[in-house]
Amino acid sequence: MTLSGFDEGVFKDLMTALLAVNSWSLERAYSVVQQFATVGLTDPAEVSRMDASAVAERLQEAGYQRGHYITLLIATRVLHAALALATDGFERIGRHEAAGDIANVKAFLLSIHGVGPQVVRTFLALRRQDT
Repeated sequence: MTLSGFDEGVFKDLMTALLAVNSWSLERAYSVVQQFATVGLTDPAEVSRMDASAVAERLQEAGYQRGHYITLLIATRVLHAALALATDGFERIGRHEAAGDIANVKAFLLSIHGVGPQVVRTFLALRRQDT
């Protein structure tokens, strides 16, 4: 799957927001996401077919060193987010952003297992910088 510019931006912003939790800065998270291409984590459809251990291993290769438990937890969240984006998530976010309907962007993101209010706030802040 080749991502459009919009889809790639959404994916990077959501992955950065997911990694930037529990005292991990946006800068550190962003630097890991920048390494996703080198470890094969850039295609949400492909990522969603992996298991959590494979994603955790690739996160570690990209520089996400948080210890076994946290890395596996975040890998599971990455899997859920990738699946949501690979199904209809890009279209939903794009449609809602285009309409200025941030409430539905929030509702969609919060429906993804492992995505909480802090991840949503960070994602929306990153999206405002992207547009």
